[in-house]
Amino acid sequence: MDKETAKVLSGLLEEAIGNLGQALYVAMKGYQGEEYENFRSRSAEVVTDISAFLLDPIYKQFPDLEPELHRDKANLWCHVEREE
Repeated sequence: MDKETAKVLSGLLEEAIGNLGQALYVAMKGYQGEEYENFRSRSAEVVTDISAFLLDPIYKQFPDLEPELHRDKANLWCHVEREE
């Protein structure tokens, strides 16, 4: 893959992760109990898969494209607690 394609792809994938974070926030207001927990759990799995299987290979080939935030994998996906 050339660097320009990698740059576009990584940007789109990072945006997808951000959109899932926004969806989680919306789901927190709309889902209750088990429905919310299922949504949160599946969203986390999707983010993990995007990162591990799609972004990490790009960043391995083009390390300068990896955002500093991604270098600390613990910061990739924030844990959102439901307000009771």
